[in-house]
Amino acid sequence: MGEIESGWRSATPANLRKIASALNCPVAVLERKRHYASDDNTTRPNHHLRESSDLMSTTTQPAQLTWGRLPVPYAAAWTGEEPDISRLIARPFGAGLAYSDERPEDRDEHGVLWARIPTRPGSGRPVFEAMHSVRQREALLHRLCQVCGKPAERNEQGWLFLSQYTHLTRAMGDSADQGFTSKPPICPPCARLAVELCPHLTDPVCVRSANPRVWGVSGGFYVPNHDAKAIPYPADENLPYRHRPDLEKWFLASQLIVHLTKCTPANL
Repeated sequence: MGEIESGWRSATPANLRKIASALNCPVAVLERKRHYASDDNTTRPNHHLRESSDLMSTTTQPAQLTWGRLPVPYAAAWTGEEPDISRLIARPFGAGLAYSDERPEDRDEHGVLWARIPTRPGSGRPVFEAMHSVRQREALLHRLCQVCGKPAERNEQGWLFLSQYTHLTRAMGDSADQGFTSKPPICPPCARLAVELCPHLTDPVCVRSANPRVWGVSGGFYVPNHDAKAIPYPADENLPYRHRPDLEKWFLASQLIVHLTKCTPANL
């Protein structure tokens, strides 16, 4: 979908019909002006999501937002959703990172601190190449399609995941039946649309995972300075849960990573 979203490919009537078919909505919905989910731009707290491989999908159906006549993927970030780490501090005696006004929802159930980010879908412009950390985590934990936000399809071989071939094979290494990803699952109609229209999927591959498991997080490390402030270490990192508690306390998470196991190739 990226070429249309970025303006690289025109939103022609034919393309709009394909999008409407994939999203199971009338073409007229896509021809409306940009729709905002709410006029309330206040920051909503991150939901403390239970990280279990057996989570059931949520039953609430999100409204499909649009930019012009184009649908915006559910997990996409918006420019009005900038992270706020202004209250990030280094706790005394090497105790790790914290917020000066920390709330329970700032940490996941593993005790890892997450970057604060407001939930304001529809605020500003969509950032199609980036994912909103709360919606990304929600989609992975609750098995929601990253594009339409509806429950992802599951068959006897598992949930469907779509990736660039080189990314997935690099993550899998020598094991052909498992890999790692931060991309939420996707439903077949949205996957077919992405394969046809997304400029980043030049060599797409689809797999089904029978048992995607929470593995860890991506984000970055911070180090303390002389006045108890936390200074970012200039590198993005991936951190497995329960591997190095001494490192976890200095890590600020922004994306969830899942381990795809029992993978089989899938056709669209």
